Amino acid sequence: MSDSQDILREALGEDVEQGTVMPDGSVAWSAAQCVEVVKALRSTKVAIHGGEFFHSEPIGLVPTYEGWNCTKAHGESATDFAVRSREMAVAQVTREEHAAFHIVLRLGDQETAA
Repeated sequence: MSDSQDILREALGEDVEQGTVMPDGSVAWSAAQCVEVVKALRSTKVAIHGGEFFHSEPIGLVPTYEGWNCTKAHGESATDFAVRSREMAVAQVTREEHAAFHIVLRLGDQETAA
C-alpha cells in the first residue's frame, strides 16, 4: 500500500475504497469526491503536493498528462502549507473543464516532511 493510500485510509477509513484504485495503488477520484477528500483532511497536516487528471475510456482511466504541483514555500509552516495546498487542489478540481476527469491526488504528511 502506498503512503498516500495509508494517509487516506487514516483520514477517511473505509470511505477510501470509493475511489478507483490505480495499478500503482494510488486512488483516482471524481472531482466531487476530491472535494470530499479535502474536507476529510481538514483537521490534519496532510498537504496535497499536486494532482494528475485522467480521462475515463472503455479500457480504463487514461492519463491526460495535465495536472498541478504545490510546493512548500521557504519559511511556510507545515499547517499553512497544508491549508494552502488543499485550497489549490479544490480550485483545480472544481474548474469546469475538469468536471469529467478523475484525479489522483499526491499527498504528504507534513509531520514527517523535511
